[in-house]
Amino acid sequence: RACGEVIRCPYCSVSMTLHGFSSKRLLCHYCGYSLPQPQICPSCSSQRLYHGGGGTEKLQEELEELFPNARILRMDADTTGGKNAHEKILSAFRNKKADILIGTQMVAKGHDFPLVSLVGVINTDASLYMTDYRAFENTFSLLTQVIGRAGRGDVPGRALIQTFQPLHPIINQATTQFYNDFFAGEIALRKNLAYPPFCHIAMLTIASTDESVLQTSTDMLSHIMRDVLMEAKEKSMIVFGPFESTIYKLRNTYRMKILIKYKNTRNSRRMLHTILSRYDSAGNGQSTLTIDINPGLI
Repeated sequence: RACGEVIRCPYCSVSMTLHGFSSKRLLCHYCGYSLPQPQICPSCSSQRLYHGGGGTEKLQEELEELFPNARILRMDADTTGGKNAHEKILSAFRNKKADILIGTQMVAKGHDFPLVSLVGVINTDASLYMTDYRAFENTFSLLTQVIGRAGRGDVPGRALIQTFQPLHPIINQATTQFYNDFFAGEIALRKNLAYPPFCHIAMLTIASTDESVLQTSTDMLSHIMRDVLMEAKEKSMIVFGPFESTIYKLRNTYRMKILIKYKNTRNSRRMLHTILSRYDSAGNGQSTLTIDINPGLI
């Protein structure tokens, strides 16, 4: 609280997450690095530490305080690592051995609980603004699935959606189940912004454990791409970048990206192959280049 500093993973450019009810540890969800929860701030030595965020463990702790007599199950990556763990949790909930089931998106996927009468979605806005051109589609799909989990039996159901934007079109269309309205708006938006299915996307990722090598390799790739585009006289390709990856440092490896929008033609596929071949030929062996076609997260 004193300095506002966030404890970050030394191997990834992300903040660490607090785990464990009794043995508190900080964990990086990307590389697995962990350490005991510090008692003082590593930056300013203050003892006034703040535990932010709203993961499933935190939600379980708060629900146990609000409903001390409720039997609560949690279904997430931490609780489903064992053999048949998914089915054991679902079976226990289905057989009335718990009153509340907390979980990540896996809870919403097609499960039938006839006695469930109330479903809640926490922090819907995070899904709306993911770095993914399918963010609206995924949010609509998730909300419609969640709403379908409540009131499947004889008991009327309710769904509570936590959001700062209750009038957002996607949330309104999902809660009213207006699929045709959603599709019409989403397909028009993708056409205007040239996203699939109206084009293809190629995400080029350059990676290196040496940040200076990464910069040199990125500059080299940019020159190769410019030369290939000029030689082919290709005007339909739209290039964005280079720019830092959303998580710039991952498992002690630095990453830059270049995004290409293109029509899926023989010429464009040949150009992508040429770019990759020239980079491999000119590379120094200290960096890698991968091409992901129509990726999820951008």
